[in-house]
Amino acid sequence: MIKYKSTLLEDDTKNINEFVSDDELNNIDNVVAIEGPNDFGKSILLHCIAVSAYGLDFFKEDPKKINEELKKKLDWLLDPEDKFSKLEYNLDITYDRGGSEIKFTSNKSLDKREIDRKLNDNYTTFNNFKKDFNLIYDIPSNPTKRLEELLVESEVKLNDIHNIVDNFNNYLSEIDESLNTDPEEQLKVLNEELRCLKESRETSRIQYGGLNQKLNSLKNYQVIRDYDSIINNLKGNEPKLKQIKSKLDSLKRSKETTSRSKSIIRDFYGNAEDYDDELLTLLDDLGIDGDKKIKDQIGELNDLDKPNDIKNNEGKKYLNIVHEIKMYCNELKRDVVDQTVNENIKFLQALKDAIKDRPEIIDTDDIGPDIQNFLSTIDKYLKKHADSEFQANFDNIFTSIEKIENNISNGVAAYSNLSEDDNLSDEDSNYEALRAQYDHLNAKIKDLKAKEKTSRVNIDKLKEVQDLDSFKTAIRGNYPDAAKLSNDEFVDNLKSLESKTRNERQNFNGLNMTVEGKEKIIEKLKTEKRPQYSSERESIETLLNELNSIIFNTGNQFKAYFKSITSSKSAVENDTEEKFRKSLFRYISTKTPTINHAGNDYEVELIDPIKKTIATKDGRTIPFQSFGTGKSQSASLLNRINSLDPSKKNIVLFDEIAHMDDESLKPIKTRLKELYEEGTLFVGILVQKGSKVKIESLLT
Repeated sequence: MIKYKSTLLEDDTKNINEFVSDDELNNIDNVVAIEGPNDFGKSILLHCIAVSAYGLDFFKEDPKKINEELKKKLDWLLDPEDKFSKLEYNLDITYDRGGSEIKFTSNKSLDKREIDRKLNDNYTTFNNFKKDFNLIYDIPSNPTKRLEELLVESEVKLNDIHNIVDNFNNYLSEIDESLNTDPEEQLKVLNEELRCLKESRETSRIQYGGLNQKLNSLKNYQVIRDYDSIINNLKGNEPKLKQIKSKLDSLKRSKETTSRSKSIIRDFYGNAEDYDDELLTLLDDLGIDGDKKIKDQIGELNDLDKPNDIKNNEGKKYLNIVHEIKMYCNELKRDVVDQTVNENIKFLQALKDAIKDRPEIIDTDDIGPDIQNFLSTIDKYLKKHADSEFQANFDNIFTSIEKIENNISNGVAAYSNLSEDDNLSDEDSNYEALRAQYDHLNAKIKDLKAKEKTSRVNIDKLKEVQDLDSFKTAIRGNYPDAAKLSNDEFVDNLKSLESKTRNERQNFNGLNMTVEGKEKIIEKLKTEKRPQYSSERESIETLLNELNSIIFNTGNQFKAYFKSITSSKSAVENDTEEKFRKSLFRYISTKTPTINHAGNDYEVELIDPIKKTIATKDGRTIPFQSFGTGKSQSASLLNRINSLDPSKKNIVLFDEIAHMDDESLKPIKTRLKELYEEGTLFVGILVQKGSKVKIESLLT
């Protein structure tokens, strides 16, 4: 039973008009059909029930529950900006089915804007109310529009499913993540990691052992090379010193004689020895001392009788040798700007970098020596031609040549001034030249002897543990690449080997520490208990894979399918989309189980929004266009009320159903009565315009 009374005030700017509800509406059944003229108050009754049942709040949560035009009228009735409250009403709804009674009351007075609501005599709120009640307040639309609404509703429900599955997936993921701390699972992973680490450690140990053995062998070999080099230098220079000493002794001179020219000549020969050695060293560093042109000039320089050339030939041959070396160096400098040479440099530098990024191939016994020789050849080419190397080395060479040229000029000038120097005889000048050579060579031999003495200590130590000749033979056999290197290249190679050995030792120590750490963790894990669900992990991960597939479909794939349907795209991309459409259309069809067409009722088999047809269970195919307005509204209303949530008490208010005749309304009225008797419907009111007042209870 619904007991109701209301007063509505309207301000037309001149007068405030009062409209009081008709007495015939004061007591009506919960499910009724109301017909009457516009001023009868039908819509105000629906408005009062709607605002009492939190219509504006329901609209905020789901705009489809309240017709947008009707929502605007509710806003107008309760507009807080109005200068006065325009609505007053009292509403009592009693529901008594199956021995349980529900009483809902709502009141509002003109002197306040708030609405008092009670459920079974207890004040209620929207959050409490919506747990048990649902509200539909609508103006019936064409069934094709209803189908569009159903598609939207289906998409919303699919999104709800997506969220539920996603939440469950997150819950299971947390459980699965917690199982990462399962000692048994961790032990499997850690034991495999430990196995790999031990393999890496053993590989590193072997590599370090090989590198360290090679390093120690080559260090000892360097001691032998240094000692042999010192002995060879002594053997080559001591006879020269004796020869010069013999010449000095044969010269008759006054040792007390002093002169400025004598000092200059002596300085010339001392500087000549130093500058020549410096130039030869720079040519060797650049790696061009073996080039034929340079090699020939170096031979002539070593054989040159400098005193005779300076004294009798104005140093022309000496200058010519230095000039040829200088010209050849200038030719090499011009090569650098050659495009082909530049391209070669870029390619070889890239090749060298690529090889050095793969140290494992350099360290192998089979191809490692060949690769080392190849890298050495590349370095020589780069050293000879690369811009930065070229500029740095040749600047030093040209500076050294300039020193020699200046020194030659000073020597020639000194001899030309001998005629003006009465204190220096011709014999004296020869003596000073030889003396300068003797002093330079003697100092060099003394230095070599000091080095030989130090080096012999190391050689004697080596002899105590191995035969030197056998050791050298073994080195040439095991490390032929290193044995072929020049002294400077050998030193550089040794430094590189020391760096590799040091890095490998650090790598081995790091791996050893990591292995020990893993072993401690494993021992600790062996005593820990397994977490809950550990035995179900495989099933959990299988379920997670399935959930992720569902999440992908409901969150991405199916949304694309919905978009295709709502845009009336008839073609499908694949079998999955075809299956989805069929399932969705079957679901929509369950929301409209029967239709009335041309006066006959039919059970719905399938509604197809793409083809815009309804297939019935008796084999008919009815196009949407064949439905009349009343029948369309009837199908729409049936669709709507069949979609009500059976777990709640539903309040259903339909306004403006004037286009529906008695035949179209009949199935609606019957269904509302059934829902009330089933306990699903709390209030159901149908309102349409008519010339006479007619209130029909649908419960009798």
